[in-house]
Amino acid sequence: MTADNHDQDDTRKPDEASVSVQESAGEEEAEEVVTLNAGGSTASADEFSEEREDPREAERRRKSAEQEKAIRRPNNAREVLTQFVPNRSERAEEKLRSHLVGKISIEVDGPNEAYLFEWLSGRASVKEEKASSADCSIRLSEQNLMRVVAGDLNPQVAMLAGKIQVQGNAEAAVYFFNLVAPRAHH
Repeated sequence: MTADNHDQDDTRKPDEASVSVQESAGEEEAEEVVTLNAGGSTASADEFSEEREDPREAERRRKSAEQEKAIRRPNNAREVLTQFVPNRSERAEEKLRSHLVGKISIEVDGPNEAYLFEWLSGRASVKEEKASSADCSIRLSEQNLMRVVAGDLNPQVAMLAGKIQVQGNAEAAVYFFNLVAPRAHH
């Protein structure tokens, strides 16, 4: 039975359901609409084929997204370097953590702050102090640090352009900025 002769056939029994399929004439995307004539309800064909997500899994994903969102929004260099980076280093994959070793000194122009990161057994400790010696020294403006955190500035490009100055172990700086820059979502 088609949609055109639907109104002409009233001989159906009330408990019998018939299904008609209509295709839209739009060039960009054709959508099927399934009509259940017994109940008169309309639904897309996709709704019948999709599996429902477990509510517990959906809640876990929502909470994880909220936590990541809250963690991603530091307001200044101090929050980035004393809260955000240590938190990210704790949650980093083992492959990245294995490269986070030694001492990294960070000097932030603008608020003129200095921080010393020291990794021992994959755990970061951070002190608000200027280091007398470190494996790697990084100097950048607070504005550029916040741009890296927001994903608006690629740290490797910034190093090459002189927006981020690195002395000592440049590889340590690259791994450090893997904690600072946003994660790529696939």
